[in-house]
Amino acid sequence: MVLRHSKEEGKAMRKVIVASVVALLLATATSQAAEVDVVDLKLDIDSMLGQDVTVEGNVTIMGDMASISDPLVPFDMSPVMLSIEELSRDDRKFLLTQCAPTCKVKVTGTIGMVLFQPGVIASKLETGN
Repeated sequence: MVLRHSKEEGKAMRKVIVASVVALLLATATSQAAEVDVVDLKLDIDSMLGQDVTVEGNVTIMGDMASISDPLVPFDMSPVMLSIEELSRDDRKFLLTQCAPTCKVKVTGTIGMVLFQPGVIASKLETGN
């Protein structure tokens, strides 16, 4: 399949690509992860791809999957998905043994695609212990 577009559409697409690359480079140039609460993360996650964030919330483990939800909402039905594959073995063990069914933790990671949707690719876990 060949997609055809006008010169104007091509220019617009190039501008979007350049802006995305610049945003990604700026996000990776700063070593400090932005602290964001769960509600703001839910609202802005689509525009945050590639950015490093730290978010505190209730983590729930479901087999090999995890999610983080608003700690102020007892039964938050719209959590943000977490990828925990890049966490250390000790952090993953903590989640498996101490977060059943849930626990409050601070997660640092990069916004990326998790289970076909924007989520947090976790790289660090702070338990408060």
